[in-house]
Amino acid sequence: MTRILLSFLFLSVSAFGQKTIKDSGNKTTTNGWQTFEQSGYSIKYPSTWELDQSGQMGSSFIIFSPLESDKDKFMENVNLLVQDLDGYNLDRFS
Repeated sequence: MTRILLSFLFLSVSAFGQKTIKDSGNKTTTNGWQTFEQSGYSIKYPSTWELDQSGQMGSSFIIFSPLESDKDKFMENVNLLVQDLDGYNLDRFS
């Protein structure tokens, strides 16, 4: 009986121990990670990074890292560009 009780307690703590916060829009925060969801894709990124959905440079989104120090001049980033390649094959595209 003790094993069953301990197993149930362990599973309960594991299942409910993750902190999830729903944001307005398409972002969810879980244990320091944000999830950005759109139709057809989703991406997880550290919650300290900044999401930009302005469409800058034709992007669907850009996720910027924070600057690490005053000497840091570049914000690492991840971005997604969606292009209609109807009529293109690999040879023509390259």
